[in-house]
Amino acid sequence: MFSGDWLYNVTLRGCLIAGLLVLPTVLYAQHPSDAATKDVEYTQGSPAEAHAPQSKAGEPTVEQQAKSPQQPAPVENERATEPTSGANNQASEEREKKDLKAQESMAISAIDLVNLTWWQLGLGLLGMGILVYTLKLTREANKAAIRAARAADAAVEVTTNTAERQLRAYVFLEESVRTRRGSNDPWEIETHIKNFGQTPAYSASILVGTVVVDSDNFKHIELPEFPKPSLCDLAPGQVFTIRQKIPDFDDATWRAFKAYEKVILHWGRIDFIDAFRNKRWVTFRMIQTGGYVQNMIWDDNGNATSETHPN
Repeated sequence: MFSGDWLYNVTLRGCLIAGLLVLPTVLYAQHPSDAATKDVEYTQGSPAEAHAPQSKAGEPTVEQQAKSPQQPAPVENERATEPTSGANNQASEEREKKDLKAQESMAISAIDLVNLTWWQLGLGLLGMGILVYTLKLTREANKAAIRAARAADAAVEVTTNTAERQLRAYVFLEESVRTRRGSNDPWEIETHIKNFGQTPAYSASILVGTVVVDSDNFKHIELPEFPKPSLCDLAPGQVFTIRQKIPDFDDATWRAFKAYEKVILHWGRIDFIDAFRNKRWVTFRMIQTGGYVQNMIWDDNGNATSETHPN
């Protein structure tokens, strides 16, 4: 079996040309009259002209041409009449080459497009990473801003509280003293309530009470109800004085008091509103025994403020 490009084989092409050259001689040997007739037809143009004598001198007649041996056809004529399949194959190859080049160009373009897609994907991922990192930095910045705002709020609150603490009213018991107006007058407890702050205390309600109890159980005694409160407004540095008679303090009680068998218990509560409209309160509890010192001292219990006990 021959391949599609057998015409381009040199050996086969030479055999084909040789066969074409020998074929007329063989045909002439088998049918000389037919060959001569065909030669005349192809050389003279028509059969009628084959029987006409030559008009020019020196040219052989038809009989002479028939008797002369047949000359082989030139190689150039055979090559000129050779089939044009080689040219067609060459054009087909050219087209195939062009198709291959076009396909190669398309493949290169496809590869370039894939590479471009990969670059775009990489750049997109890079951009996404930068965006995520930017969002992270923005979140951290927002958190820092929130912390700074909270710190600023806390600082403002601290500053406000500090200013409020520096300026607000402080109303406390300044002192409680056992005293009497004359040697024959009854003993009294004189209580001094003072505003130690820098702003007024409004709607101050002052309650005080005094009892004489045994020295053994004064810490556990149930205090009676307060009497009617004293109402006032206290300016900065102002002192409010309350005098209260010691109940049931007769001579027998006085002697027991001096013998440390009795204790004078004095307690009170102060409620007021400061300049910042905050309600505040103070409680106090004082004791005295022995009769030699007139100033009362602080008891271990019953002393509190709205700051120490906000509830």
